[in-house]
This record gives sequence, structure tokens and C-alpha cells, in this order.
Amino acid sequence: MIPRGVLKTIIKLRNMTPEEIRAYFEERATRIKSRGWTAKQHAEDQEKWHGLKNERTYSKHFDKPEENKTYALTGTKDDKCIANGNTWKESEVV
Repeated sequence: MIPRGVLKTIIKLRNMTPEEIRAYFEERATRIKSRGWTAKQHAEDQEKWHGLKNERTYSKHFDKPEENKTYALTGTKDDKCIANGNTWKESEVV
């Protein structure tokens, strides 16, 4: 059974926009300085605690495209592309 506090946080984060998720974890990184983690590291930690380790539900919002690289924005349901929820790195066209 998932503890009530964890469930509330999961529901809260699932209803946030990508910008709100980044802001939430950036504020958390500023507030909890003892670990010395970045906002993305806090997001990855929450994914583990929420049982979402392989989904990258929160940390994917910290990825950014790199200059002079080509990415797949759309594709079929099995393609690695941004529209299917993959990261910029995973969606890179080689």
C-alpha cells in the first residue's frame, strides 16, 4: 500500500505542466541543500520512491535538445520520438 503522503505527491505532480514540475524540483533542490543535488537528481529520486524509475515521469522534463542535432518529433507508436514521451537523447536521429 502506498503511504498517503506519497500518493498525494504523485497526484500533485501528475497534474502539473512540465514547467511546474521543473519549478517544483528546482525549489526542492534550493530548499534541501544538504544533499547537494540538482533539481533533476531530486526528480530522479522521486521517480524511484514513487516506483517510476524506468518511466522518467518527472526527470524527462529537464532534458533539452542540443544544437546541430536532429530529433524525431513524431513517429509510429513504437518509434522513439518526442510525441511518444521519449527524451531528446532517446529521440536523436543517428
